[in-house]
Amino acid sequence: MIGLLPVRIVICWIAVIYASVALLLFAALVSFGGKEIGLWPAATFAFGGSSFLQLILFFWFTVGWRWFWRRIPQLNAWLYPDIHGQWDMEIALGGAQGQGRKIVAKAIVKQDFLKVSMTVIAPGSRSVTLSTAPKRDPESGLPQLHYIFLVTTNPEPGAASNSYRGAAILDLDPTLQDEITGIYWTSAETSGTYRLSNRRD
Repeated sequence: MIGLLPVRIVICWIAVIYASVALLLFAALVSFGGKEIGLWPAATFAFGGSSFLQLILFFWFTVGWRWFWRRIPQLNAWLYPDIHGQWDMEIALGGAQGQGRKIVAKAIVKQDFLKVSMTVIAPGSRSVTLSTAPKRDPESGLPQLHYIFLVTTNPEPGAASNSYRGAAILDLDPTLQDEITGIYWTSAETSGTYRLSNRRD
């Protein structure tokens, strides 16, 4: 999700806020302590504060942001939806090979403030994430997930497993938080649609 933010501006604001807080605390220590503080204690104070800031940022990027998303649901629409959890998945196979067949699968989405990944477990195969890119549709402004994956089929008696790559564009409508839809296509010359529903955190 951080890719949707102006990263340079975010970094600048974090640096400015930290410098301001550190300066105010340092000035308070000097004022109320009634004595001057040397260079080494000042440097120690600054580095100690930076370590504390790193802990705060680590907490925010891993789990803290989700706490805010649950208490301010509008963030799902303003920035990007929280889709972390397990989903029931329906894969509709298109083209001549698929002939409209539908496969029931399970999708496990792992999301933090820095990245999103999805593992799909289907009868006879398993797919893992190669790369993802949170986006917004240039026309509607709705959030999307551009997703590249690797599918590995389960080995069968007398035959080795097979691997191929694919890509998908998933539409994440914030008003439908329990449903994700999208299209996919693969290097095995297959294509179709995805439908994820009934999320369980």
